Amino acid sequence: MGVRLSIRSGENGPLPEELHYDFDQERIAIGRGPGADVRIPHLSISDAHATVRSEQDGYAIVDHGSTNGTRVNGVALTAQRKKKLADGDVIEIGAYALRFQSGVVSARPTTAERTAELARRLFRRSRAGERLPGPHLAVLTGPQTGHALSIPAPPCKLLIGTAAGCQLVLPDAALRAEHAEVVRDLDGVLIRALEPSAPLTINGRSVVERRLRDNDELVLGATRLLFEEPAEESMDALTGEPDVAPLGPSLSPTDRATAELAVSAPASAPTNAEPQPAQRSTQAAQRGFDADLLVYALALVVIAASVAGLLALLRAQ
Repeated sequence: MGVRLSIRSGENGPLPEELHYDFDQERIAIGRGPGADVRIPHLSISDAHATVRSEQDGYAIVDHGSTNGTRVNGVALTAQRKKKLADGDVIEIGAYALRFQSGVVSARPTTAERTAELARRLFRRSRAGERLPGPHLAVLTGPQTGHALSIPAPPCKLLIGTAAGCQLVLPDAALRAEHAEVVRDLDGVLIRALEPSAPLTINGRSVVERRLRDNDELVLGATRLLFEEPAEESMDALTGEPDVAPLGPSLSPTDRATAELAVSAPASAPTNAEPQPAQRSTQAAQRGFDADLLVYALALVVIAASVAGLLALLRAQ
């Protein structure tokens, strides 16, 4: 039996779909850094933020002194002190919220490739990455130089070859009609030769099939191509950067704008509104103070009249 961590919401509010991480291991590292099992590429997350670990009586989470801390069901954790987890617990880390579930049977635990691909998908749903183009293959040499094959969201399959029906047509006599296939799935982008006798060359090595990484250089026949994944470079640039406070706890843009307006604008009560308890106390105190002043004024008038009468008697004598 394993555990599932599902990212439910982020800095832009609830995600269009939950992203699931299934694990069957003793320790699960959560953080911004590339070595994390659950990598969340956002500056509100520390590089090594927290760890979920297996205990004799279940699972617990430990915050590693992260800048913005970790909350479980809204309660902040003490750094380096473990907190037991129960099924359904919501873990808040920076601007993101995750749901914990144990006893999960998964046919395929999350691999390093899937962690990386899920991190890229998360990044593209953040404000920092929402305008980035998707992964693509750029043609560096040959008649199609400057052309790029955009790779749509998964699941998708694209063909490269000389045939007109291919998504990337390369007029190269050394290539077959359908020479290679590009597949994008939940683990990233993969390229495979459709004929083992006609392998591909990636970064100088002959391969039949391989997962592509940012800046991989491919050679098909006499044509050179470059695989580019803009999200990868932008995510790597976040590693080691100072943490920042999240703008809000996973609020949608509309809710966040409303909250910011409420904070920045002074509150004004309607003129006919019922006074609150604190207001009523203040008003009662003010009325008491005014009554005291009136008594003191009347006493002063009486004293002044008495003094004036005494002076008049003295003059008459």
